[in-house]
Amino acid sequence: MPQPLADGAHLMTMSTYKSLGGPPGGLVVTNDAELAQRIDAIAYPGLTANFDAARTAALAVTMLDWKVAGPADAHTMTTTASRLAAELTALGIPVFASEKGATRSHQFAILAHRWDGGSGPPAGCARRTCWPAASACRSTRSTTTRTVCASARQVARLGMTDNDMPALAALIARGLDPDVDPSAVGAEVTAWRNQFSARICRRGWPRRGRRVWKTRASRPCS
Repeated sequence: MPQPLADGAHLMTMSTYKSLGGPPGGLVVTNDAELAQRIDAIAYPGLTANFDAARTAALAVTMLDWKVAGPADAHTMTTTASRLAAELTALGIPVFASEKGATRSHQFAILAHRWDGGSGPPAGCARRTCWPAASACRSTRSTTTRTVCASARQVARLGMTDNDMPALAALIARGLDPDVDPSAVGAEVTAWRNQFSARICRRGWPRRGRRVWKTRASRPCS
């Protein structure tokens, strides 16, 4: 997996929720101690109105969780995203850069020009019915490409794996079909998601260290 700091990046920015699964906020990380001091002097107190100690504690728990389970969690996200992109491509859904494997991360893009850039029907209906089974998605518009971004973060949280992606891809494809009633697909998605219903724990904590996520009944807490 790419390591931007090791590959020469001076710093990286990221959110602390979404894929990381911690409390709301952001991070600026670097391996350069001098650069870190300069950024810290700018960020606090200059750009920071207050300091939330509870958020820091929650973030510390999240990072400890990632030290233990992070590599496996990241692997699940990337393999699941790759499989979902491949299954959608096989069903005729245009995935960006599918000829190059579509993704090496937890997300990929669907070319949405045939659905008005992802904002018009049936893409809007698909996002309201099928896409919540996967994750949040957003539309990106440019002069050359209109895409809908799809993330496998939520499917990993729910306990799905790459083996579940053919079924999810079929639901998404049905949701994008203008000849299919979106409400019917929504009901199918709800029924399908209900199989991911048991709790999963890590080291005595709920998954991601902050709440109980649901997963398949055959994977209970230990």
